[in-house]
Amino acid sequence: MARRWTPPRLALVAFCGHAPGIWILTGARLTPALARVNLVALGLTLAAMAAAGLVSAPDGRLFAVLYAWLIGHFVWSTIFAAWILRGGALRLSD
Repeated sequence: MARRWTPPRLALVAFCGHAPGIWILTGARLTPALARVNLVALGLTLAAMAAAGLVSAPDGRLFAVLYAWLIGHFVWSTIFAAWILRGGALRLSD
């Protein structure tokens, strides 16, 4: 099964589905280094969402939190896909 998952396909799955998508569709596991970075990215995104909610005006709070999530989500999607394209981010099983 792992042979059909080329790096560009894996990167596309990573960009759209992140770690759960990679695991569900390919059965691949993140390397320990990438798993740690994934947790840091999650924490930073949640912190940005909380900060946006705290500093924004009450009538724009929902949109500020949504924008913070979108930016964090897009940035991490891009980093995750690039890491896979560079190699060494996943363990594929045959």
